[in-house]
Amino acid sequence: MDKLVMRYVGNRFHILFALCTNIYHLLGHLQHYFSIVCKKDFSKDILAALKLDKVQSELLVGGLFGKCLTGPWMTCLYRRKSLSNIESGQVLNGAYAKLGDLVRDPKMLWAKACNCFDIANGEDPVAKHIRSVHPNEFAL
Repeated sequence: MDKLVMRYVGNRFHILFALCTNIYHLLGHLQHYFSIVCKKDFSKDILAALKLDKVQSELLVGGLFGKCLTGPWMTCLYRRKSLSNIESGQVLNGAYAKLGDLVRDPKMLWAKACNCFDIANGEDPVAKHIRSVHPNEFAL
C-alpha cells in the first residue's frame, strides 16, 4: 500500500451513501413505481419497506452523511492521486475532529456548510432537498 488510505475503500462508502441520497430524493417516484407500474411479487415488499418511517430516516441520514463525509472524501483524497501519506494524515486528522463534532451534535448534518473536509460545498439540488427535511427523533 503506497498511500495511508486505500483509495477504493472511500469509493465504496461513497457509493453506498450516494444510493441512500438518491433513493431518498426519488422516494415518491419509487413508491409510485412499485405501487402502480411494477407488478412483480417483490414490489409489495419493497413498497412496504419504503413506506416505513425508520427506513426513510435511515436513507435520509445516510444521504446526509454522504454529503458531509464521503462526497468531500472523494474530492479531497480519492481524486487527488498525488497526495502524500503526510498530507493524507493531516487531512484525515482534521476530518476526524469534525466527525467528532458531528457525533456530539447530529443536527449539524442538516447545515448547508456541514462538511468534514475543508472544501466548499457547491450548489447541489439533491443536498438542498434532503437538508430541507426536518429531522425527526429517530434520525437524530
